[in-house]
Amino acid sequence: MSIEVLIIDDDNMLRENLRHGLERESDIRVVGTAGNCIEGVELVRKLQPEVVVIDIAFKRGEMDGIQATEEILKIDENIRVIALSIHSELVYAQKMVSLGASGYILKENTTADLIEAIRAVTNGRHYFSKEVRTAMFEDYLESFHRQEKPKPVKLSERELEILRLIVKEFNPKEIADKLSIAPKTVATHRLNLQKKLGIFTEAGLTKYAIREGIITAVE
Repeated sequence: MSIEVLIIDDDNMLRENLRHGLERESDIRVVGTAGNCIEGVELVRKLQPEVVVIDIAFKRGEMDGIQATEEILKIDENIRVIALSIHSELVYAQKMVSLGASGYILKENTTADLIEAIRAVTNGRHYFSKEVRTAMFEDYLESFHRQEKPKPVKLSERELEILRLIVKEFNPKEIADKLSIAPKTVATHRLNLQKKLGIFTEAGLTKYAIREGIITAVE
């Protein structure tokens, strides 16, 4: 079954280039495109895509991509939003993730980057362009050297179950089967716990689980 994608961007040429690039992939289907966020949000209501690719800054219109992301996730929190941006500064990616976006890629990167991002977020993972990942790592190192003490985080029992299985390298489908829940529910719980912890890599989740005694290093 193809991954249904909606593209929202006010750059006509970029929008069409992305559409043509994605439609070459057998597992991706572009169900619609929009040149502004108001139209895009309406198409989300109508088409119910699995993934929305959206520019965060619009030169014209009453709504930008950040505001639209909030509206899209109010319609359906299971939709995976991938932000398109010219900004590699970490603050922009952090803002989008805080709203519930699953990915953040730079416009200067290739369509191949977007294809990889779409497949990743559909499987319950986050995806960031290399430049953004580098900025995240540098920010982590800076925080580590400042020896900032993390705030206590309360995870639900279901989130703890899913965290343990992620650390044991179960994939989303295996977790869903083991817990008798839908894969989309697994992805939602995973996103919630990652947002609570501020950790978006499996290596980071493993370190957290061991440090907090949720799982032992030998499990």
